[in-house]
Amino acid sequence: MNPDLVAYLAVFGGSALFTAVLTFFALRLKRRSDAENLAERGAEVGARYRELLAGPDFLWAVWQEQTRVAGTTMLVRNAHDEVVTRVAFPSVPADGVLQHFELDGVRYEIRKSGLMSSRTCLRRAGHDAVLLSADHTTFLTVFFRGDGQAELCRLRAVSPLRRFGSLQSGGQEIGRLIIGPYGDARPVVLSLPAGRCALLEQVFVLASR
Repeated sequence: MNPDLVAYLAVFGGSALFTAVLTFFALRLKRRSDAENLAERGAEVGARYRELLAGPDFLWAVWQEQTRVAGTTMLVRNAHDEVVTRVAFPSVPADGVLQHFELDGVRYEIRKSGLMSSRTCLRRAGHDAVLLSADHTTFLTVFFRGDGQAELCRLRAVSPLRRFGSLQSGGQEIGRLIIGPYGDARPVVLSLPAGRCALLEQVFVLASR
């Protein structure tokens, strides 16, 4: 056999084996992360971030189905461990839908307002009316009611070193988006004073982080 061919097969085989081993361990870690995220409880989350919370009520989200090729899911629960919704993040957006979820039996979809636009819009599935929208820049996300008609709040970029991003309205902090010390591996917590934002608005903020 040609020595060059033998060398090529040896290198190719070694690379393929190395890739397979890495993939195996990566999938194993993601499955373990799914299980740990599902086992997390609101009381534990509240105790961990007590000094950062605006009050006893909050929403928190963890990643699930991280090994699915079709996409991942953000499981959103409240402080009492009740499931609020599951936000789907398709790997390949179908018909321009970046995320979708159901709330109170209604399906909502998040889409970009245009191919090159930095704005995302929340609509009921099958409807054209924009309920909520957000303009995304590198260090700031501005949320609106409607398609930019009335500003809802502003979210400064969340830094892993700072642990939370400040939600502001009228120049005043109204809440916080809290992350754990390990980024997406830990729960993301949205803390707002009671009655400050509707549940749909809170889910949109979490889904847009």
